[in-house]
Amino acid sequence: MKKLFFLGALFAVGLGFTACSSDKDEVENAQSSGDNSGENYIALTINLPQDPAANTRAAENDNNTNVILDDGLNDEYAVNNATLIIFNSDATAFKAAYSLSNAFSTVASSHHVTEASSAKCIQHVSSSIVAGDKALVILNNNGLIGTTGTDLYLYDHDAGNLSTTKFTGSFSDLATALTIAKTTGVDCGKMDDNGYFMANAVLVNKQGSTTVKPTDAATKVLVTISNVYKTEADAEAAAADQIYVERGMAKVTLQGAPGTFGTTQSGGAALSYTIDGWTLDNTNPVSYLIRSDANWNDYRYLKSQQASNVYRCIGNTMVTYPTTPDHMFRSYFSESANFDHSTALNRIGASPTWGGLYTAPTSRSTQNPQYCFENTFSVANQTVNNTTLVQIKVHAGNGSTDYYTVNGNKTTIYTEDGLKGLVKSAAWNYLLSNSQINTAAAAAASATLGTSDLTITGSGDGTSYTVTKIEATTNATYYLTSSITDATTISTIMGELGTIVRYKNGECYYSLRIKHFGDALTPWGDWEATAGMTAPVNYTSTDDTQAKKIEKIYPDNSGNRDNNYLGRYGVLRNNWYHLNISGIRYIGDPEPHTGAWDPIPDDEFENFISCQINVLSWAKRTQTANL
Repeated sequence: MKKLFFLGALFAVGLGFTACSSDKDEVENAQSSGDNSGENYIALTINLPQDPAANTRAAENDNNTNVILDDGLNDEYAVNNATLIIFNSDATAFKAAYSLSNAFSTVASSHHVTEASSAKCIQHVSSSIVAGDKALVILNNNGLIGTTGTDLYLYDHDAGNLSTTKFTGSFSDLATALTIAKTTGVDCGKMDDNGYFMANAVLVNKQGSTTVKPTDAATKVLVTISNVYKTEADAEAAAADQIYVERGMAKVTLQGAPGTFGTTQSGGAALSYTIDGWTLDNTNPVSYLIRSDANWNDYRYLKSQQASNVYRCIGNTMVTYPTTPDHMFRSYFSESANFDHSTALNRIGASPTWGGLYTAPTSRSTQNPQYCFENTFSVANQTVNNTTLVQIKVHAGNGSTDYYTVNGNKTTIYTEDGLKGLVKSAAWNYLLSNSQINTAAAAAASATLGTSDLTITGSGDGTSYTVTKIEATTNATYYLTSSITDATTISTIMGELGTIVRYKNGECYYSLRIKHFGDALTPWGDWEATAGMTAPVNYTSTDDTQAKKIEKIYPDNSGNRDNNYLGRYGVLRNNWYHLNISGIRYIGDPEPHTGAWDPIPDDEFENFISCQINVLSWAKRTQTANL
């Protein structure tokens, strides 16, 4: 079982700013905003994503100006603005919003953070704010919201700027009103000078990730304001209400060393490969502002029928509180904004940009992360066309030699000379069977007609070779009754071989679907039969619907399909998916996939790539793959 956990975080807090203070150096706040009649203060502590057991640094260089964390990059913890939004006690009505943007230093460009993981804020609030009201914090809003006094304004996608109408709705209205589309140019997960978007995390009141059922597990997003204080000093001295935030995007990195294919070249020689780069594909174009806890009761008790498995949708490491909280564990599944996949996913372009590989982190560039919105789906939609994946670029050999496969057989890879040998044999057999060669001289001809006597030219599409002319340049009048230049004859000869695929400069491409719970918490294909259940089987050509294919690949044993497989694939916000390529069996495709993906189940019985996915730190999930 993989432990799902959050490692340490570093919070960028500028000493000497007002409104908030780090957990080491508290400062006073005299900031006021809007209607502050009367003396009313609240005390909050904002906590970045972290695991208290592992708040450490992995390496330092450049005199501490480019610190790399074992739980991510310092840029991923920068806080450049903060907004406090308060609702009434049942979150049905907005009450006030306060900008805390001057409480935090801008650090994204300098790659420098302090060691604090939390900041205590003493906020002067209006007289309408009372104990029992609910608090939401948004960090690095990236222009999605704005405040004037205590009023709140939301980004208007149609107008391309903040609305001029004050927000007056409920928390649910706020959460759903900002379904952020990347195509608008406003990306709540983006990293630039405005930092990574963060908001309240979904916390659960019962421990999960064990074999003990988390009975009556319930979620909480908003934090209850426990008290309103008459003086700033009273608020400063009081225990603060704890708000835990999470990032609004998932992070992906890919690592892989050079190796050799599990198959060989013609002649038995091993063929090496090197991973050149990778890119995200099938990414979700939309995202909720705050992670959804909709239909939580359908997911909280998910547990595979495999006896050793655990209740996987809740964590088992408490977030840090100064006192025992009522909700202390993080949740590890939710419905994304595109859960029903009514909106098409973003695809790579015709000329994708290939990102660099993750290496031992000594600077930001050595991690080479890519980010995307969360993307989850039901088991019925657990198909390739709905799944966020990576495409990987690899080159075989020295990166300048062309290689070939014949008739779809990837167990043997041919150089051009090896391919010419196959064509020579096919041509010879054709000539012999069609009386175009002197049969009495067949043995001599076979010995002397070499591959240099065959002319092979490219088809021009950069993916395959066809023979356009075959002629004997040695002893032609003796061995051949005529030269072969007729296109129909050439096509007949090539038809004996089947399809020839060219890998220009040895370049090949792979796709790898990202697993969320993966093989540890949602195992597939290796336990069902042993447990006396229906095991996955390959679908056939007669299984022409997605539903039929899903039934074969993800059997609904005892009505437990969701228990067994929901969340096996997908990406969730605030999770770091680290893909480690451990081996490649076969050469891949000659070009990256730029068309629509097939609606076939994510799992298949034969894989070209071996990959382990771990989810680290944020939580970080590492996936090791053998291609």
